[in-house]
Amino acid sequence: MKVAVIGAGGFLGGALTTAFARQGVPVHALARDWRGVPADDTENCVTRFEGDAGDLEVSRAAMRGCTVAYFLAYDGVPLLDGADHLEEYDSNLRMLVYAISGAEYGGVERLVLLSSGGTVYGETRGPATEGVQLRPKSHYGAIKKLSEEMLAHYLAVAGTLSYAVARVANPFGPGQVNAKRKGLVVSAMLKALTHEPVLVHRDGSQVRDYVFVDDVVRALMALGTSSDAANQVFNVGSGAGRSVKDVLADVERVSGLALERQHVPGRLQDVDSNVLSVEKLTKVLGDQETTGYEDGLRLTWEAVSRAAARPANT
Repeated sequence: MKVAVIGAGGFLGGALTTAFARQGVPVHALARDWRGVPADDTENCVTRFEGDAGDLEVSRAAMRGCTVAYFLAYDGVPLLDGADHLEEYDSNLRMLVYAISGAEYGGVERLVLLSSGGTVYGETRGPATEGVQLRPKSHYGAIKKLSEEMLAHYLAVAGTLSYAVARVANPFGPGQVNAKRKGLVVSAMLKALTHEPVLVHRDGSQVRDYVFVDDVVRALMALGTSSDAANQVFNVGSGAGRSVKDVLADVERVSGLALERQHVPGRLQDVDSNVLSVEKLTKVLGDQETTGYEDGLRLTWEAVSRAAARPANT
């Protein structure tokens, strides 16, 4: 088996690439820019491709000869106010079109689309199952919803491969330390070390589903190979909700450091509660090894504190 990871320069894409390579699986890893991304001991299994996933020839080259392809690329900053959202729709839907073309051209058997469980559902009452109506409040969530629909419709009507959609919750983990976009957990840990205030929208009672990166990667790997996952949508999360206030208290507990909180107004695209049901994932793929939130929090803090102690020129 050989896999392609489109968007390998990002947090989840990098973690997925490394996980496959450590199992000895050859990976075609596509990123827009590899500068600043160091090689590691898995590089003998990884072929790096550099370029824009919105370039058809680049997409085809990266997926040629691969059995499974993962599409994790996104052009833009999710939930950014003031962005050119029309361009964001155009660019991201076009990239997916080229990914489908590249997968079919390259002989891929399964295309796995990374969607967003944290935004496509909008407000949830209790853990959301995959069958509930999608009500995204943000442009990012709407683009992910359209991407899911476009992929499913095209492959059902004219496609030559199967697909799986992973609606991922709010992932966190060590790899976010150096990522361009950091989630709440890692941002709060870094703020604790630098004694800077953490920005808290409204009162911090908003509830989200936080899932450790290794648990996401295991699920993605299984969705790429399981015959039972073909042409289906799956939530990938922890199944538990935690408020922003809870997460900040957890960061203080695991780090032993106090956090200063600076409250700011809420954003229009924010929801009060978003939690994912993972019953379908467990039923279809069976019980998988998981690291879990608590151990994930500890491992992330260890990585953040090590990175902070490292000299700046290393």
